Amino acid sequence: MSAAAFRILGLSAATTLVLPETGRAAGGDAGFYQSYPGVTWILATVTGLLICVLVVLVFCTRRRLRVEAKLRSSEARFRELFENIHDGVWMVELPTGKALYASPAQARLFGENTTDPDAVFAARQARVHPQDQARIAALLEPDPAQDQREETYRIVLPSGEERWLVDRAHVIRDADGSPRRVAGTTEDITERRITEAALEESRRAMSTLLSNLPGIAYRCRNDREWTMAFVSEGCFDLTGYAAADLENNRKLAYAELIHPDDRAGVWRDVQHAVDRRRPFVVTYRIITAAGAIKWVWEMGRGVFSDDGELLALEGFIADDDDRQKALRALRESEERYRTLVEKSPIPIVIHVEEKLVFANAAAPSAPAAAALAKTRFSPTWMTIGMGDFST
Repeated sequence: MSAAAFRILGLSAATTLVLPETGRAAGGDAGFYQSYPGVTWILATVTGLLICVLVVLVFCTRRRLRVEAKLRSSEARFRELFENIHDGVWMVELPTGKALYASPAQARLFGENTTDPDAVFAARQARVHPQDQARIAALLEPDPAQDQREETYRIVLPSGEERWLVDRAHVIRDADGSPRRVAGTTEDITERRITEAALEESRRAMSTLLSNLPGIAYRCRNDREWTMAFVSEGCFDLTGYAAADLENNRKLAYAELIHPDDRAGVWRDVQHAVDRRRPFVVTYRIITAAGAIKWVWEMGRGVFSDDGELLALEGFIADDDDRQKALRALRESEERYRTLVEKSPIPIVIHVEEKLVFANAAAPSAPAAAALAKTRFSPTWMTIGMGDFST
């Protein structure tokens, strides 16, 4: 037998084999192999098989070691990720509820310095606000209808500070569908809640202010329909339509409210101001929901992006009907008095600082009227003047 075969079988080259059928001792000599060729074949075959098994074992061992190294590397990367992200990461076993993992961020969120999962989850349970504990406990109970769940809740830290957190959990199931673990993240949303509350309060205050304005505050597109993105509640008192009726042209466009004879002028005046990036002021008529014609006064301007793109128009529309009626009444009154003065048989001269500004048909010629304007009073002529007549 060859030395290599003996080594594989765990024998030394000097080992003597005794064959039971002959009682002869077999060593490593060639005569033995020649005398027993069948044994030689068996030994060679066993040697080959052992070598093959050894090669397979070495290959499998090296492959297992590479896989284990990759797994350790992957685990290290994920652990490094979990331990350095801002949000907490955790995992719980089902159905026992045993804490399997809690990241350092998870511990910090609950005011703990340890990364022991049991200690972190004990602190979590103790610091959840009493009014939120039932909902958070249910988060770790599998729900057959959904594997992903989210809960927002409050905690009270040992310092007495109240923080808002949100847990996002995912149920991990076995191949047969049985829930095995719950993995999730915890995010501190306190600053967001404060910002949202401040924004909501600002919106409420703005809504209250706008609802008390006697008119419409608006934001609209610069299109022919004047498509409204926002309309304040004063819309109803002014037009008879609810604000929601005009927003995004839900029931009608604002352009439909403008009197047909005024639409072209309004569009022209607004575009002229927008092109020059100036505020615009327009007065026009609208037709209310009741069919009445009402005058309105509008002031607004274009809103532009940093690169000069026109984003929208913003402005305010007020009821101008009373002022327009007063102006119309004043013009009519002035016209009546002008007619009376012009047709009066009494000569009437109006002068300012001895300068003739008006003389009716009964007044003398312009030179005479001008001379008359220099007098303080005439028994024959009615003079109306403005100036200093003390001298």
